[in-house]
Amino acid sequence: ALRQQLTDKVGLPLPWHRMRLKKFFQGFLQDGVPLLEQGLYHGAQLDLSPTLRGGGGDGGSTGAESRDCYLEMYKTKKADKVDPSEENFARWSCCQLSGEPLGAPCVCDELGTLFNKEAILKGLVHKSLPPSLGHITSLKHLVDLKLTANPTRKTVATNGENYTASKEPLFQCPVTGLGFTGKFGFSALRKTGHVVSQKALKEFPQVVEDLVGEKWEAEDVIPINGTEEEVDVLRERMIKRRQAAKGKKGRKRSRPGEDQQPQNNSAGPKKVKATDFTPANASKHVYASIFSSSRPEDRETYMCRSTGARGVNLT
Repeated sequence: ALRQQLTDKVGLPLPWHRMRLKKFFQGFLQDGVPLLEQGLYHGAQLDLSPTLRGGGGDGGSTGAESRDCYLEMYKTKKADKVDPSEENFARWSCCQLSGEPLGAPCVCDELGTLFNKEAILKGLVHKSLPPSLGHITSLKHLVDLKLTANPTRKTVATNGENYTASKEPLFQCPVTGLGFTGKFGFSALRKTGHVVSQKALKEFPQVVEDLVGEKWEAEDVIPINGTEEEVDVLRERMIKRRQAAKGKKGRKRSRPGEDQQPQNNSAGPKKVKATDFTPANASKHVYASIFSSSRPEDRETYMCRSTGARGVNLT
């Protein structure tokens, strides 16, 4: 073989099968293929290089390059991953507008999103609500919630960096005692504002009725932080409810028969005059003198005031 002859001629200590032949600035020669078919012409320059064990054929790497990769990896700060359970707990314990912990008084919109009432009022007054809350334009679009506080929750005084958010729920269901953490479904009754668990609505509807003091209907139930399907249903109800209220208001403004009433009703009753009842063949002036003096009262004129001011005594 050509590799064996060249290896013996050069006198390298490596065996010939550990050597490779390479055309000058071209690829390596293949074993078992004639040289002419590989484009090797007379007088061509060949390179004889040994085959080294190990490595990935990328030219090798040094320890310094390896350490630099580690330093670069730790120098670049990656975004912290948010725990889904933490994010879900925040939706049930914090105001979705200000991010502050929920505290009485609390409200929810017609889609079941929780807010602190003070934060939503500031947004309405200053007109600073985000576009995602564009469906809230007045307090009529909010429901004042009646939440039951969790009596087992402990308030621990903390300061500075030692603060850790408590995992205990702020509120609970007044019927079943389930925690208001997001693990269990909760709903608000739109008419009364009571917040109870969905388990209570399904298994103890009579107890819920006694709690709120009246019968409740499925149309009045607003799931808190519901799924996408539940939010879509709530949005459709909201649109239909507002359209119905708008149509009712329009019918109230234009009642039947109002167009036939005279337009000058605000003028009041017509004043009665004596001359309106003057007998036939009688003078209106003479007939009117019976009820009032026919002589007009003497009134002070501008000329009288001016002469009186100068000390002139008129007789």
